[in-house]
Amino acid sequence: MNFVSLEFFVLLAAVLCLLAVAGHRAQNLILLAASFVFYGWFYWKYLALMIGISTIDYLCGLGLELTEDKTRRRWIVAAGLSANLLILAYFKYVDFLIHTNPHND
Repeated sequence: MNFVSLEFFVLLAAVLCLLAVAGHRAQNLILLAASFVFYGWFYWKYLALMIGISTIDYLCGLGLELTEDKTRRRWIVAAGLSANLLILAYFKYVDFLIHTNPHND
């Protein structure tokens, strides 16, 4: 889905209408679902990845909410950030590394 496509504007109109009548918690869920639809429309096979990353970040947020210990909070942030960066690095560089390996036939 492109930002200048008819599908995008239909999705945008539907989301804006839903947001206008929904409560705050429902608005967050609507925006999350709309984000997944938008991302999945482009390439649906990566939708599970997006859901997984969102789940990791949500669980880190819950962990931060449940603890007041500064050291534990830093570990939670470090774990969440590391998970996101490792996933990014894998999908950004693994193909490059595979194709530049001189021992690869």
